[in-house]
Amino acid sequence: MTMICRLIAAAAMAILNTSAEALTMQECRDQSKADHARGVRTPWDIYQVKVCGIDTKASPPATKPATR
Repeated sequence: MTMICRLIAAAAMAILNTSAEALTMQECRDQSKADHARGVRTPWDIYQVKVCGIDTKASPPATKPATR
């Protein structure tokens, strides 16, 4: 029964947190800590994707080479 409650809570968070823009890593970390304190135990890699909208497989943004 507890597992079902956790899954429902995780699904609700994912639905409520659907925005056009992903959270920053710091915002995601803060939200994860708050959810963890409330008893939500979602693995970090899944939490990043489902709740924060962070694509963990995406490459980091390319940096521009310094011009001289």
